[in-house]
Amino acid sequence: METLYKASKYNIHRNNYVYNLRQRSLLRVNDSLLEALQNNNFENIPSQVMKLLITAGIVVEGIDELKLLEFWLSLKSINTNSLSVAYIPNYSCNFRCTYCYAQSMRDIKREEGENVNMDLLKWIENLFILVEPRVFEITFHGGEPLLSKQEILLLCKSIIELCRSHDVRLKDISFVTNGSLLDRDFVKEILRLEVPCRALVTLDGTEDVHNERRFDIEGKGTFSIVVDNILQAIGLGMSVTVGFNYDRQNYTNIPYFLDFLVDKGFDKKPNFQLIFGAVRKGLNQEDVEHFKKFEMGQEESAKVLMWAYGEAIKRGIKIVEPLGAGLCTFKKPWSFIVDYRGNVFKCVTMAGHEKSKVGSIYDPLEVLVQRSLDYLIPFHWEKYAHCKECVYLPICLGGCFEQALIKKKKFDCRKRYFESLFPYLIDLTVRLYGEHPELIESQKLEHIFGIGQIQNERGRDRL
Repeated sequence: METLYKASKYNIHRNNYVYNLRQRSLLRVNDSLLEALQNNNFENIPSQVMKLLITAGIVVEGIDELKLLEFWLSLKSINTNSLSVAYIPNYSCNFRCTYCYAQSMRDIKREEGENVNMDLLKWIENLFILVEPRVFEITFHGGEPLLSKQEILLLCKSIIELCRSHDVRLKDISFVTNGSLLDRDFVKEILRLEVPCRALVTLDGTEDVHNERRFDIEGKGTFSIVVDNILQAIGLGMSVTVGFNYDRQNYTNIPYFLDFLVDKGFDKKPNFQLIFGAVRKGLNQEDVEHFKKFEMGQEESAKVLMWAYGEAIKRGIKIVEPLGAGLCTFKKPWSFIVDYRGNVFKCVTMAGHEKSKVGSIYDPLEVLVQRSLDYLIPFHWEKYAHCKECVYLPICLGGCFEQALIKKKKFDCRKRYFESLFPYLIDLTVRLYGEHPELIESQKLEHIFGIGQIQNERGRDRL
């Protein structure tokens, strides 16, 4: 029986590169092969080249790719190898950032006696027994989590023992922090635990720009102390990712900020990397003045993102791989966010809001897991024909639940964003892997062709 070959419906073309969004593979091709892919005509393609195309997912053999995508997502829902928990020890913060997504939550005060630490540890242990994961990771979020340093240290020590007793590898301990409390004593205490530790800290520009957006509760600038703490933490051996949150207020400052990083030697730090992200509204922020003035649209945001990463690469600054993003915590069945009251959520930016609560650590675990899965299966995008036929479905999966809720829509369509993003994203990825592989942490794409392997294939099969 003749095999029906066809180009994947999830291919994106950019010049002589083809990127497959389902398989997350990138392949450099010549004009004749590009034409063959566009016309679904593979009669004259050498067998070794066809094998390469099929391996990369760029050509498929008589399969329904939508069903394959659904199958892959279903496997994710039952794959329990990895388990992650983010813990929110408080919703308080010592900053008053102008665009904070948790603005409506930050004045919630933790009452004396509101302590679920022992119950949280028991809940995690029950998850270990139920799920039998190989790997576990814990993140501390807020509010500002480092307002609760001693509690965090005690929890970390207990979690390490818990992982050892259940033969689970603790992948790392991470902190999402504004950086003002990431002092030497705390970093040294964490590093003494001898577990990989990392922190995500935000800097929104050079000193004047950052201080206009991210100031403390007394209105004082925070730039100097945050920079000093980041440099100190890196010097002590902690891995630090600096996040730059951009919008129309500060994006033009990006080149000057990057020059500052180079002047301070960040480009020479092996345990430092940079990530950019567009500022977006959180729940209950419809009337926040900052967004009325400075919020970006999808297309503008995508173009700024690629320009910013290009500027970073130009200066030799290590970045988080732009194409390496996986499923968000909302779409990962075995990822949970827990706050100090024991409430469980699926999205950290929705934490604290009653309507986004999945349940509690005091609920029967099977019930909690079922509620979590109910958000994902059946897949909500299956209801919409334009979602099912969209080339960007494997990375969008119906968009962000939080943004859909904020916009009062059934789903958050990101097509315009991806249409603006991907041509430049492919260019950037080619540049990264071809010219600057040292500027990304690791090769996270399943296939990267175009540097070595494809050249070998071209020589052998005249690709």
